[in-house]
Amino acid sequence: MSDQFRDPFDGKLTRDPSVALPDVVPVPIERDGPRSRIEAVIEFVGPRSIPAHAAARLVDPDWFAALGQPAAWAKRPADTQWQRLTGDRNGSYDSLALSWPLIRAQGDLTPHAAGLLHQTAQPFAQAIERIAILIPMADDLPGIVSDLRRVVDTLDIGISLLFLPARGAVAEREIWLACAALGLQYSPEGSFEWRIDASPLPLFAVHPAGRYDRFSLAQVQSGVQHEGLSLGFSVPLSPNPTRGMEGMLRAARFFCERLGGRVTDDAERFVDARVAEDLLKETAHAETLFRQAKIGPGTIEARRLFGPTV
Repeated sequence: MSDQFRDPFDGKLTRDPSVALPDVVPVPIERDGPRSRIEAVIEFVGPRSIPAHAAARLVDPDWFAALGQPAAWAKRPADTQWQRLTGDRNGSYDSLALSWPLIRAQGDLTPHAAGLLHQTAQPFAQAIERIAILIPMADDLPGIVSDLRRVVDTLDIGISLLFLPARGAVAEREIWLACAALGLQYSPEGSFEWRIDASPLPLFAVHPAGRYDRFSLAQVQSGVQHEGLSLGFSVPLSPNPTRGMEGMLRAARFFCERLGGRVTDDAERFVDARVAEDLLKETAHAETLFRQAKIGPGTIEARRLFGPTV
């Protein structure tokens, strides 16, 4: 077989059940839809069904722009959960709603802006013979926005570990083999992630440390060496921070055993048994802070609050 088609891993790029991380972990299972705790929601209420062709106007460019590009939601008579409204003009809906983030990078939603959105929605509500209800009320927004902004500013917590190879560098091919043995998945961003099928979010990710910002097969084939590995996750964007921390510590120990090296935390402490226990306690404390804020890590609310659009 020519080098062009030769498997650079010689068939060894496989999950090793003796060291692999679990493929089942408890995670939040939620239904999508508007979230009035973190969003301004206008629901069009009333007894009449809404023809789909009438509802579809909300996603036409004119209404969509006039209403500040909201998320649009609908339920058909047989639906048990909200669906994203599309331009489908067939059938009818029992429920229809719009939602806007309360806190945003371009500016938090003010009572005045919410009032204008509510006012703009009224002609549409009249056209479909329904009433537009704003939740929460505009006058309540300053306190809610202030609380949410404080949560985002204080609980955007990241946890990371750094693996440093004893030889000063490690071949990317060996990293791929180690990550595959652990059951980590290669991501489109060029990292390796611990993922489970029940969640769209990784429990932790592994990135190169040093001059390269991603892993790739081309780098394997060209013999690239890395100065280390960065392991980490965002607490609010983790579907299970405690299990993520446990898995990350297991992965770090495995890298030390298989690749040779040591692991430090983001305070540059060598991660021995005592530091590992400290990290688990810190993660558990962070989860407690989220419970107190009534926002669960990895939930839809957390993803919308702490995602890249905030």
